Parts: sequence; structure tokens; C-alpha cells
Amino acid sequence: MCGSIPKGTAKPFKSDADFTIVCENPKDIDYERLTAIKDRLLEGYPVITKIDTIICSIDDVLSKPNEWGFWVKIICVCLYGDDVGEKVPPIIISPEFILDLNTETKEEVVRIHRSLSNASDNTMKSRYIKGYSKRLIRALYSLVLERYRCMAR
Repeated sequence: MCGSIPKGTAKPFKSDADFTIVCENPKDIDYERLTAIKDRLLEGYPVITKIDTIICSIDDVLSKPNEWGFWVKIICVCLYGDDVGEKVPPIIISPEFILDLNTETKEEVVRIHRSLSNASDNTMKSRYIKGYSKRLIRALYSLVLERYRCMAR
């Protein structure tokens, strides 16, 4: 899990829950069941605005330490099962790390911008702007890491 909830800074009725599911093969995930679980959680915990899930494979986490490895090791907190982040080698702050970490930033920004321009209501626009802002902040965060050669965790 990542974001404001595990940090302890979540605000009722304003914060969402962000989960990363690490599994052997993402194709084996039962997405209907996952959606049903998310719906039940939202019904049971109305203080959460939405639930986002990112799904990746253990192989991706271990074979892409500057991308998925960074995400799982540094950004996420393990809630259940083995902490795969502990198996990721130490992250070396370097220009290569920054490029790997931001590989999809341009495409993601274009996608979010397109979604924003097609959004039909202010709730969706607000959601896209928040996602857009988080992505840009993560990209800038990586530049700070390079400059100061430091990282939490």
C-alpha cells in the first residue's frame, strides 16, 4: 500500500486507498473478484473516496529495480505476504535510475491530459488533475534524489 493511509496523513472523505498487488502472473488475477472486493471495501469504509490498484509481477519487481523495484521497495508498505521490496537490491541514485524511473512519464502525462480534456464533470476533472500532479511530483522527486544522493528507506 502507498499514499496517505499508510503514512497516517489520510483525511476522511478526501483520501483514497492505493494498493499495489505483486503476484506471480498478473494475467491470473480475477479482475471481477478484485472489483467486487474494492466495492465491498468502499461500502464498508465510506470515508475512503476510491480504491486504486496497480498489479505487477514479482519478476518485474526483481528484474526492473529502478522501476517496479523502486516502487515496491521505497514507495509501498507491505501489508500482507512476503515483502518483495526486501529482495530488491539497493537503489543506486544515478542518471540511469532517473531515466528508468521516468520511462513512461511522457506517455502518462499525454494520457492523463487527454482524459482531462474528455472529462465530463468536475469530479472526474479533479481526479485527473490529482493523478497528473502526483505523476509530475514523482518525476521531480527523482531529480531531488539525484541532486542530494539520498533516499528514505
